[in-house]
Amino acid sequence: MTPQPPSHRVHAHRVRRSTVLLVSALAVSGLPLVAHALESDAAESTAPSAAAIAAPAVADSTISSSTATEPARRIDLIIPELGTALDAVDTPEPTPPSPAEQALEAAIIVITDTYEWDERSPRVEALQRTLGVVVDGWYGHATHNAHRAALTAAGFPTDGLPVPVLPPGPSAGQWEALRQCESGGNYSITNPSGKYRGAYQFDRPTWNSVAGRHFPHLVGVDPASASRADQDAMAFALYGDRGHRPWPQCGRHLR
Repeated sequence: MTPQPPSHRVHAHRVRRSTVLLVSALAVSGLPLVAHALESDAAESTAPSAAAIAAPAVADSTISSSTATEPARRIDLIIPELGTALDAVDTPEPTPPSPAEQALEAAIIVITDTYEWDERSPRVEALQRTLGVVVDGWYGHATHNAHRAALTAAGFPTDGLPVPVLPPGPSAGQWEALRQCESGGNYSITNPSGKYRGAYQFDRPTWNSVAGRHFPHLVGVDPASASRADQDAMAFALYGDRGHRPWPQCGRHLR
């Protein structure tokens, strides 16, 4: 057997060392099959064939060139497949949203949509079902108040809400005069006896009666702790039912 020239032995050692490093890196990255393929190809390229053993020694330059080129060509052929495998590992399959997530997304779309004051439509019905208020398809005070509360609780802006429109009858100035007469415009005030409460000085029976007809979610709420919008809506509804008569003294401002 003809011994290998020193340069051949050194180059083969370098090829084997490079292959071991590449195989180790691929195995760590989770691609053992690709690593095994590279390891097999590298072993074949570095193992001397029977023809090479029987053949006479050739020049060092010839051996070095052929030995270095063959593994490089084989690695080039495998690298595209390696890239595809890495893409499959790094990109997980998207999971479809659960029914609860789908319902949440639909609710967000409904409550963040824009509506018109006094709008009457099926989409207002969808909004009311989402808010859990009386479903009548009409965007009025009750829907407006519940809509604002839902947006605020969810952390969404409320500047897209429609602006409430006063009912036919007294002007904004007249309602302001009524509030000043009844309570000094203080929405959280109660009279000395504690019977009449809020800006419009509702007593609890009157408040609950009006709420039961127009705003069921306000039944049982303390008039003095209700929001300004709720108190305004209740006063407007009471005026729509009975005119200025519920305010015997200060009702003159609404005539």
